Amino acid sequence: MAKPNPHARPGRQTRIDGIEANPRLAPYVPEWAYDTMHPGEALTILPELPDGAYELVLAIDLVEYLERDDAIELVQQLKRVGHRTILSTPKRVEPREVAENPYASHRSQWSEQDLAALGFNKFLPHHAAWIAVQDPDMGPVAQVARQIARRKRAPDSVGRAVPSPAELSRLDAFDIKLELQRIQETLRSVQRQQTVTNDERLSLRHRVRSVMGRFQRRS
Repeated sequence: MAKPNPHARPGRQTRIDGIEANPRLAPYVPEWAYDTMHPGEALTILPELPDGAYELVLAIDLVEYLERDDAIELVQQLKRVGHRTILSTPKRVEPREVAENPYASHRSQWSEQDLAALGFNKFLPHHAAWIAVQDPDMGPVAQVARQIARRKRAPDSVGRAVPSPAELSRLDAFDIKLELQRIQETLRSVQRQQTVTNDERLSLRHRVRSVMGRFQRRS
């Protein structure tokens, strides 16, 4: 919260750097907002930065202004220089071409599945934007989310909708434990039912004996 205070900068422990491609906007960036402001395009500057230079990298409303191949390269660079990455992009991108400012033209549309396929394994709720998080510390749940993203949203073998990466990524350890308990209880119930079905009382031999006994009594 001390970041907006220019007098707090000398004692701040967090380093915040930025990239600004549009030279027209550079004069409007406050001097205290960043420790270093890199002028130029991200795809030119990021390759010059060392691996793991930042704990967190933000790309807010950026990829929709790039062609898909360039955006994919950008994401790979972001993941290389940062331990975690947060990316946002509108869920619906309106076509827009701005001749006098190429950085303001919309060039691509991104879905939740697209971002999950790029390695983003958590999605924060928002009504108008995908807010995607790439966190390598999330563990095996992240791997499952990426696999589901490649399969689209199709019903599973019992007709239930396969959860989206966003739904899956919201599961915490407690939720997963509860779900495993439900599965185990279901398996125990099936096992009990199989035991009853295979019990001597319902076996073929028991039924034959019962029929023969009734026949003998009638005789």
